[in-house]
This record gives sequence, structure tokens and C-alpha cells, in this order.
Amino acid sequence: MKHIKEEIYGFLKLTNISLVQWRGPITDQIRTVGRSSQAEIVIPREYSEVSRKHARVWHDKKGCWICDTGSTFGIKVNGIQLPPEQCCMIEVGDRIKLGSLELHFVATSDLENELKDQPLREPESGAVTGFGEIPDRITEEGPELSTKELSHAELQIVLQIRRGMVTLEKLSKILHRSPNTIRKQLESIYRKLNVHSRHELIGRFLNSKEK
Repeated sequence: MKHIKEEIYGFLKLTNISLVQWRGPITDQIRTVGRSSQAEIVIPREYSEVSRKHARVWHDKKGCWICDTGSTFGIKVNGIQLPPEQCCMIEVGDRIKLGSLELHFVATSDLENELKDQPLREPESGAVTGFGEIPDRITEEGPELSTKELSHAELQIVLQIRRGMVTLEKLSKILHRSPNTIRKQLESIYRKLNVHSRHELIGRFLNSKEK
């Protein structure tokens, strides 16, 4: 039977580590991320807050996804804590924290650029390995707001606001919802998170350098 090469839609990248040394590919296949040697994407054992099977990542016709598999310390996307067992669509440029470990979601072209000056050493088979020097423990924490009460649709709005989509028009276009629906969902978000406006919500999630 002819082998069909899987298409890669992006990579999880360790902070300060080259993609040539370590990368977690996201494909149409569901891959487990964790410290277990049985995971498809193996995280360095030094990161004790990462569970043995911490998350799943995959791509479908809607985009790329990450889902907590019941980990001890949870998942943050751009500083926003995901509710337990909640699946979340991720985009290139997102910062993803599994416990104390920070990963970046990068485009496939980032690997191509790194390979211009050095040859690629492919893993033999099975789990993705080859960590090189492990970065120091990440201690920077984003602002905390509990998102447990948010619906999946509301969580997507908050994540898009965190990515800089702050107007009703932009949110409506990217989420394929009417401006009126977005407005009503924003009102529900404000009640649940105890904020009073989009500006206050942005102020809670964005640092002083972001507009």
C-alpha cells in the first residue's frame, strides 16, 4: 500500500529551542501531548507540572485545536485559562502554557526558514524528541480571570479579543456571527467575568504594550 504523507498545519515550539531540535507537528491525526513516553508529542520530563498525557492537538476543516485531557495544572492560551476538558481553536502566534511550560504555535514556514542554514535530522519514528538545552522554568503569569462559566462560544470571543480582534465588525467576521449575536454574547461575558465594558475586559487581559 502506498504511504500517504500527512500534511502539517503548524508546529508547537518550545520557547528558546530551535524547531530543528524539537517540534510538535499538528496534523489531521489527533496527537497526545505530555511527559509520557507513550505520547505522540513528548514533553521533557523536567517539566513536572506537565501531566503524562496533558492535552490533545489536531487539525480539522475548521482549523487547529487543543484540548485538555484532565491535566493537573491545566492549559492557558495567551494567558487565558481554559476550563477543564474544554477544546479551543488555536492560531499561529498563540502562546500555550501547559503548567509551567510555555509553547508557541508557529507556522510550517518557520521550520523551512530555520532549515535554510542547517540540515534537518528527522526523528526515527514514534514520539517527537530531541530537546537540546532545556530553557529555564517560565515564571511569568498573565492576568487571571476565571473562564469556567463561559460557554464555548463566549470563550472564543474572549480568545479573539486577546488576539487583538476588538471591534464588533472584526469579531463578527472572524467568528461568522451577526454583530447583534456578538453584542449579546459580550453582555453575557461581562456579567460572568464581572467587568463592565470591552475596554475593561481588554485592560484585564492585555499588557500595557498592547493596544
